[in-house]
Amino acid sequence: MARVTAKYLPFAMCMGGVLYTASEIVLKLLGTSICGSLGCNVVSSFARYGDVPVLFMGVSFFVVMTAFTLLVASGREDLGVRFFGRQIRINLHMAVMVMIMAACAAEGYLVGFQLYSAGAICTYCMGMFALVIVTMVTYAVVHGRAMILSGVLTFCAVFMVTSLVNSGG
Repeated sequence: MARVTAKYLPFAMCMGGVLYTASEIVLKLLGTSICGSLGCNVVSSFARYGDVPVLFMGVSFFVVMTAFTLLVASGREDLGVRFFGRQIRINLHMAVMVMIMAACAAEGYLVGFQLYSAGAICTYCMGMFALVIVTMVTYAVVHGRAMILSGVLTFCAVFMVTSLVNSGG
């Protein structure tokens, strides 16, 4: 029974990501934010098109991850889709790993940017970073996919490069 419940943990984490990000979108559209820190205003002032498009990318990530983790929890290993008239199969574990690595790369840049360029920390963004990492670790533990932890290396690589390129001084 515990294994049945545990396999839905990554799904629950992704649902939390959808709710967390969607809440921030609604609040931003209403002129406020989950983030109460001054760093949030500093960081969002650098967003070329405002922070709502970035938030939509985040909610899109979590919606797709929610669907994939639910399919995996339901026992699906792959997904058949039609692509340019051809039937192809997508390995769901591999798709989740690629998405986690992409999210870790994005977080590596965003965290690095906050520390090295903006000189301010957005607490909402740090919450999102924590949610991505916890989702990654939960998926790795529940589904026995330690390879997904390569997202940590992806984060570190992008974070380190950001520290070299985007100097605050």
